[in-house]
Amino acid sequence: MASFPQAIVSMRDAINRGDWAGFIACFGPDPVITDNGSRYAGLVAIKRWSDRELIGAKGTLMLTQLIEADEHKVVFDTEWNSSF
Repeated sequence: MASFPQAIVSMRDAINRGDWAGFIACFGPDPVITDNGSRYAGLVAIKRWSDRELIGAKGTLMLTQLIEADEHKVVFDTEWNSSF
């Protein structure tokens, strides 16, 4: 099994700590997140999504499968458990 890139491991750790600044520090310029078919482009959209669905949900993220990784994009699956 391939290892997750360090940026993804750091992102997971920041999410699990509830650390927004650490979370966004893991992204390059012009970040995009796709979650359950919805696309969030840019830090403002990602912050709104995170406040509702990720860091704001005070959950725990587990990295489960690395699907694709190159210098511009990482695709992976997770398991998510939250307090909601």
